[in-house]
Amino acid sequence: MATTTKQTDDKYALKEDIDALRGDLSQLMKDVKTLAEHESKEVSKKVGAWSEAAQDEVAARRQDLESQVRENPLGALATAAGVGFLMALILGRK
Repeated sequence: MATTTKQTDDKYALKEDIDALRGDLSQLMKDVKTLAEHESKEVSKKVGAWSEAAQDEVAARRQDLESQVRENPLGALATAAGVGFLMALILGRK
C-alpha cells in the first residue's frame, strides 16, 4: 500500500513539474516573441536610415555629374564615346 501511495505522489509531483515546465515554456516563447519584435523594429530603423543616406548620396553624385557635364560637355561626350568603344571591344570578343 505504501508503494502505491508513493507512486501516486510521484505521479502528481511529475504532473506538477510538467505543468510548471509548460508554463515556463509558454512564458519563454512570449519573451522570445517580444524580443524578436523589438529587434526587428531596430533593424528596420537602421535599414531605413541606411536607405535614406544612400538615396542622398546618389542624389549628390548625380548633381555632381550633371554639373561636370554642363561645365565640360565635350569632355563628357569623349568619355562616353571611349566607354562605349571599350564596351564594344569587350563584348564583341566571344
